[in-house]
Amino acid sequence: MKKIFYSILFSVVYLVFTPSCKKILSPDPEQLLLNDSAIRTVKDLESVLNGAYDGLQGGNVLSGNMTGYADLMAEDLDAYDFRLSPFGTLDIYNGQTTVQIGALRGMWADCYSTISRANYVIDAVDNNSVVQSDPTFTANKDRIKGQALFIRAIVHFELMKFWSLPYNIQNPTENSKPQSGVVLRLEPYKIFDPESAKALRSTTEECYNQIIKDLNEANTLLQANTISSPDRISADAAKAILARVYFNKGDYTNASSLSNQVIASNRYSLADSLQLFYKLSGTASIQDINGGTKPEPIFQLVNTANDNSNSLIGYYASNAGALMFIKDDSYNLYTSSDRRRRLISSLFKTSTKYLNPAAVGGLTISPNICVIRFAELHLIRAEANLLNGGSTQEALDSYNFIRRRAFKANYVEETSTVGLLDKVRIERRLEMMCEQGDRYMNLRRLRLPLRKANENEYSKFLFKIPQEEISANPDLLQN
Repeated sequence: MKKIFYSILFSVVYLVFTPSCKKILSPDPEQLLLNDSAIRTVKDLESVLNGAYDGLQGGNVLSGNMTGYADLMAEDLDAYDFRLSPFGTLDIYNGQTTVQIGALRGMWADCYSTISRANYVIDAVDNNSVVQSDPTFTANKDRIKGQALFIRAIVHFELMKFWSLPYNIQNPTENSKPQSGVVLRLEPYKIFDPESAKALRSTTEECYNQIIKDLNEANTLLQANTISSPDRISADAAKAILARVYFNKGDYTNASSLSNQVIASNRYSLADSLQLFYKLSGTASIQDINGGTKPEPIFQLVNTANDNSNSLIGYYASNAGALMFIKDDSYNLYTSSDRRRRLISSLFKTSTKYLNPAAVGGLTISPNICVIRFAELHLIRAEANLLNGGSTQEALDSYNFIRRRAFKANYVEETSTVGLLDKVRIERRLEMMCEQGDRYMNLRRLRLPLRKANENEYSKFLFKIPQEEISANPDLLQN
C-alpha cells in the first residue's frame, strides 16, 4: 500500500511540475531518487557518474546542438533557409527566440539534469554515505568526485554561452549585476523540497568563480589518478577546460599557465591525419588515428553501438543533408596549400569533420565527440601570451606548431612576431571551424559583431529561460 501511495504522489507532483512536456525542468525520474537510498556502494556511485557522462553525450549538451546553435549565430557559416525549422533553428538564426521553443526548453532541462546527476555523486562523496557499506570507497572517492565536479563545471559553462552575456573584460563591474549569469545548482534535486527549484540566477562573476572553483578542485582530486585514455575525465582535461574558461574570462595569465602545463606534460601530440574527426569506431586503432601513441584529444565522448549520439552530423555533413555551409569568405581564408581546406567539401562547402557513418562503409556508429584537443591549448597559449605580456617565443612556437601540420612540406617557418596576434586569431578560426561553438565564443570575448548583430545586440541572441521555470519562480530574471 505504501508503494502505491508514493507512486501516486510522485505522479501527481511530476505532472504539476511538468504540465506541457515530458521533461522540461525536472531531471529524469530516475534522478529524483533520494541520495541516501539510491547510492550505497562504489558501484552505485560509478553508475550515477556514468549517467552524468551520458548526459554530457546527449544531443542537447555536448553532442551537437550547442555547437550547431552557436555557429548559427556566428559569421563563418550560413544556413540553408529551407532547412531552418520554425520554433527552433529559424528563431535562433534570426535572434528571435521565445519562451516556448521546445528545443531550447529541452536543452535547459537536459543541462540541469546532467548537473543534478553530478550533484548526486558529489553529495554522496561529501557525506561519506558509502564508506561504511563499501571498503573500496576511500580509494575511489577522489577520482569519482573529481569527474563529477568537472561535469558540473563544464555544463554550467555551456549554459553561460547561451543564457548569459559574455564576461565583460573591459568593464568588470558589469559582471556583478544581479542575475546576469545562470542558475547555479550545487545540490541534488529533491522533488519534495520546493525551495530547491526556486534558486535565482547568480551574477556572471559568481558563475565564473564557481566554475573555476569546481575545475580547480577536480584538477586537485584527479592528480593522483592516472587516466591513460582521453575517454575519461582526467586532471589534464580539468586544466584544459579551465584554460578555456580563463581565456573567455580574459584572465590570460592563468589561461597561458594552464595551457603550458598541459603542453609541457608531453602526453599529447597533433594527429598526423587530418581525419581526426571522422575516423569511425572500429575502423582504426588509436595509434592510426593519432599518428602515434599520444592522442590529440584531451577529452572526448565515446560513441558505441549501444550508446550512440552525434547530432553534429546533421548540422555539418553534406552526406546527411547539412543544415549549414561554410561561407565563401571563410572558405577563402584557407590557402590552396592548406591541407585543412580538404576538410571542406569543394562542391557543397560543408565540413567533412563529421561524416554520416551510414554513408561511409555502411557503419552505424557515429564519430566520437572531441570536447577539447591539444591544438586548442596551443592556440590559447599563443594568444594569451601576446595579450598578457608573456613569452612571444612560446606564442611563435605554438603558431608554427599548428601550421606545420596544416601545410606539411609546403610550410615556411614563421620567424617574425610582427602582426602575430592577428595571425594567431586567424589561425584559431581556421583550425577550430565547426568545433564547440569556438568562433561564437571568441566573437563574444572580443566584443566583435555576431553574424547579424553589433556589439550592443548580444542580448538579442540570448536564449529565453523556459516559461515553466519563470512561472514556478516569478523572481527569476528573464532575458
